[in-house]
Amino acid sequence: MIVEKSIFFYTSPVFVKLSDKEVKLRKGTIRLRDFQYELLKRFLERNSLDVILLNAPTGAGKTLSLLIPFLANVEDKWMYHGSVGIYPSRELARDQMISIFNLLIELGASPVDIRELYEDLKDLSGDELEIVNEYVRALEVELDDSGYIPVILLYVTSESLNRLRGVISRHKQNITSNKELLKYLRGKVAGKAFRIIFTVPEYPYLLATDVYQDFHRAGIWLYAVLKELGRFLKTVENNDEGSLRKWFRELEVNIDRKRLFEEYYTSREFTENLADIFLLFRAPVFFDEFHLYSGFSLASFISLLYIFMYEKGIGKIVISSATPVKTILVRGKETTKRNYKREKRKDFLELVRRLAERMGYIVREISSNTSSTPRKDFVQIRKKTLIRIIPVSLRGKYVTGAPAFGTLQRYVPEVLKETDWLDRYRRMGRSMILVDRVASVLEIKDTVEKLAGEKALPVCSVKVLFHGDKQQLKTSKIGIRETKLIVGNMAIAFGVDIKGMDLGVVVAKDHLSALQKIGRYGRGEGKDIAEIYLPVPFSKYREVEGLLKKIEGKEIPYNSTGNNKRSHNLDFVTLLKKLYPRGSPDVLVRQGVGVFKAIFPAWVYTLTNIIRERSEIREQLHTAKRVEDVKYIHYFVVLLEEIEKFFEIDKLERKLRKFMRNRVYLTPVGLYNLYSYRNIAGVPIKKYSRNKEILEEVLDLVTAGRNIPLIYMHGEFWVDESRKPYEYTMLWLGVDKADIEYIKSLLGKLDNKILTLRFLVEVFGGGVHLLQGRRKVCRITRLLDNMHLWNIPILLLYAGNSKKRRIIEYLSAIASMIPIYVLEYDNEQGELLGGIYLL
Repeated sequence: MIVEKSIFFYTSPVFVKLSDKEVKLRKGTIRLRDFQYELLKRFLERNSLDVILLNAPTGAGKTLSLLIPFLANVEDKWMYHGSVGIYPSRELARDQMISIFNLLIELGASPVDIRELYEDLKDLSGDELEIVNEYVRALEVELDDSGYIPVILLYVTSESLNRLRGVISRHKQNITSNKELLKYLRGKVAGKAFRIIFTVPEYPYLLATDVYQDFHRAGIWLYAVLKELGRFLKTVENNDEGSLRKWFRELEVNIDRKRLFEEYYTSREFTENLADIFLLFRAPVFFDEFHLYSGFSLASFISLLYIFMYEKGIGKIVISSATPVKTILVRGKETTKRNYKREKRKDFLELVRRLAERMGYIVREISSNTSSTPRKDFVQIRKKTLIRIIPVSLRGKYVTGAPAFGTLQRYVPEVLKETDWLDRYRRMGRSMILVDRVASVLEIKDTVEKLAGEKALPVCSVKVLFHGDKQQLKTSKIGIRETKLIVGNMAIAFGVDIKGMDLGVVVAKDHLSALQKIGRYGRGEGKDIAEIYLPVPFSKYREVEGLLKKIEGKEIPYNSTGNNKRSHNLDFVTLLKKLYPRGSPDVLVRQGVGVFKAIFPAWVYTLTNIIRERSEIREQLHTAKRVEDVKYIHYFVVLLEEIEKFFEIDKLERKLRKFMRNRVYLTPVGLYNLYSYRNIAGVPIKKYSRNKEILEEVLDLVTAGRNIPLIYMHGEFWVDESRKPYEYTMLWLGVDKADIEYIKSLLGKLDNKILTLRFLVEVFGGGVHLLQGRRKVCRITRLLDNMHLWNIPILLLYAGNSKKRRIIEYLSAIASMIPIYVLEYDNEQGELLGGIYLL
């Protein structure tokens, strides 16, 4: 319940500086903002290798950065053949494609029927064309002097490739796989135009490392490469010329045409084929919303960045973020005679800078110039905003500290009822409510529909199970832009631009996610005022009450602009850091598995290219005495050195080799899953529709377990339709008391090891149950009937001390961790024994 009257204040509008640079096309002119012009200057220096760290607030125009290589072509000559935008989510990649398409139309580009451009596609039906246009769009841009530049926009994800293949294979019978489709798209569709690719990290990551193939075959290839990495690390660890020359000779023999398949289960032709497809992504690269990368995906980012850096033909790599620092926690070197390792916070971008410089790149930093007041040559990007701080009294266990912000989500329905939100919605006509959990999205949707008397659009990771296939069409970004009332979570907070969305309610777990969500409101120009309700736990409100009362009714800058003339120095972004828990520094990337995921893909890329260029590399290996003498090996050692320095790991080669030998126990498919860019622990969840049709959706098991009531029937997970369709709950493993000592012994032996879920189930046996809340789902031995679970890699942790227990409890709350407890009477949780992290 709300226990105090809300405190309100205003944030100033935000203006960003324009440059004096205009780029002219035949039918339109674009005046660049200052940071966009600085970016263009760098791209006009075609022969320089640049890693550009771009920092600009939400709404400043980072999206247009993807067009900078195109604008460089317009300004000078044909310098670039395309650009590649890599985004942390499919939703954001799709939204950016739509934004760039609309921007090109505003600049006078003309849409082109793709059937007129490509002979192979001339017979597409109207329905087929509609599907193709969702993922491939063609335009012609008329230049100011003369002529046209054809432009192709490509949206590349597993979903888009599957649907495109379904259409194009009807007209091109040789396209029977996504790999063949990608080769066709590279050669036929994008080969004769300026291409702009919108994708997620997985595709360039898998294509560059020879892993885009059948899972089992890819896993066998990865095991062979892993074995070679172990031999190489041992050689580097020995640190003598004799060992190195011996390894060079062995590798020279192994990549001989007759030995190649026997040693590595691949061929030069196969690697050349994938390298040809990778050319689709061989263009200037833009990593957008970098501040949203975390955990093991941040570790994988190191390898992907290394791959793009090595591909020198790319030339420019832009890493854009709304925040200038990416903090992670590093354990540090031994500092006392007790071998205590002090933890320290470090900026991840420090590693990016050092690696880039060692690989021959110039690191440049570009930031936008902003103001909180109207000024000459500044354009408005954010409206003045009324912020209402709502203190909420929480009940139960988690009412203080960081956990209170998770509990707070369950009180949003009360906030909506007890404030004037409904009156404001009726006056303003649109509203969006952003939370974190799927269950909260669905509960709040029910509440607002009853209050407003109209339908709300829920946007979250669960679509088909709750709404059927038709809802997926509604939640396309065009639908979101038109909808009046939206309830969502981070699935919609990833950079989606919804003009005219000026009324919101935001609940967030830390200041960074709060900033990300608040950035969805009040975008663009105008004198009208946006309004945002920020519920906070009463315990946190009391901590900052004095500060809030000093600014009550006043206006503060949205962010620090350097030209603040007010009586106080507080800006809104700084206030959010005081109002919300400090975002926890990333700890997973520094763990053994995190370091492995940062290095292993770079080694796979290295060996892939050695095989592809076998003839040239064998000559180098024959005479080589140092790592610097062999192409690809030299820079891989540079990567090892920089990771060792940044993470302050003594004897990295030895520790990594021991990790690979003693901690990784996986099937080939399990190793493939571990290799994947991010967590892929998805399983099919089923339910019956109203028409008694079976609906199925693949969901992260932990996410489903936290939000959806589950039952297990006939080897499959189903929604328990005897209960409410959503729940605030969690999955956990309960150990029968008769098996406690046996399970503890196993946990001690398997602590910190990476196994398949199937192996764990087999060794745990029938004395362990899967529970959801206080409800038993099944004995875990029954999970052996579900093939989708067999090869999920897991990291097993034993709660052998208080520090390990805290880590397991923390990861169980925020990550893909399933804790293991003693099963007490009435299905209560007893002693914490350990946890399994689904990789």
